[in-house]
Amino acid sequence: MDTKWRVLLFIVLAAVFFGVETFAKVVNVPTYNIGYILGILSFMAGIVIGARRR
Repeated sequence: MDTKWRVLLFIVLAAVFFGVETFAKVVNVPTYNIGYILGILSFMAGIVIGARRR
């Protein structure tokens, strides 16, 4: 898989995690902020993969 697609995948995944976490907060579901943590980790993984040069 091309590096650009991996970066895009991780950023979209981070957006999904943030969106699900925000929706869960609105409907008062206890999530213990796991969506925010996974979103940040996914975004950081996208940055690291994008920064690597081959």
